[in-house]
Order: sequence, then structure tokens, then C-alpha cells
Amino acid sequence: MMMLPAGWVTDPATGLSRNDQLKAIGNGVCPPQAYRALELLHHIAFLAAS
Repeated sequence: MMMLPAGWVTDPATGLSRNDQLKAIGNGVCPPQAYRALELLHHIAFLAAS
């Protein structure tokens, strides 16, 4: 859902605590949602213009 590679934040090599991992991914779902919203708005604008 977040479109990140497996282990992007949770890989032990990052050295992040569980709390730091959650902070790092806190708003991670926002970019994919924004992308989808822009796709829909573009489609609506295209339909309105035609």
C-alpha cells in the first residue's frame, strides 16, 4: 500500500527503534493517495473539457 520496498524502514541494518520506524512511515501512504487523487482530477478535467 505504501509502495516501498520490503524492509525499507524495518531492515535491522537501519538501526531504527520501533518508535523511530513508526515515525518514519507515519505519513507514508500520503504520496500514493495524492497520486491517485491527481489522476482522478486529471480525468475529470479532461471530461469537462471535451
